[in-house]
Amino acid sequence: SSRRRHTRCREVSWARRCVQETGIVTGSVCGLIAITPGSGYVPSWSSLIIGFIGGLISNFMVRLKNKTKYVDDSLDVFACHGVSGPWGVFVCGLWAYKVGLTSGSDGAFYGNGYLLAYQIAGILSTAGYTLFMTTLIAVIMNKLNLLKVSPTTEEIGLDI
Repeated sequence: SSRRRHTRCREVSWARRCVQETGIVTGSVCGLIAITPGSGYVPSWSSLIIGFIGGLISNFMVRLKNKTKYVDDSLDVFACHGVSGPWGVFVCGLWAYKVGLTSGSDGAFYGNGYLLAYQIAGILSTAGYTLFMTTLIAVIMNKLNLLKVSPTTEEIGLDI
């Protein structure tokens, strides 16, 4: 999955004639993030599909982020973890396969649609909790004037 995502990222970069090593490394990380929820529970052939599609949607999110001026995500963390992670959880609900395992359940493609429903509920509850806690922390930090640095400090830089 990681290798497939790495290859896909390199192909997209070469097609645009702008190969960047950070983009290739980010693509590899996105592939690993996408397969992590299902590792050990999905057939090995599906990891290629999970990585490929995870790569496409992560690449799309990076391009979308670069077109807007309101998102400050220089390391593409949301595209990796916020997109590839839920994608991996979702497809685990589709392709999970219990043969040879002592725990777990089959996914929707193997007759158990309940697992897919549980995975979707997990994605939504995690997103809701994350949104609530991030908003709460940001509001508190903003009230304490800890969310931004002064313009002078920003101009000088925060490097030590």
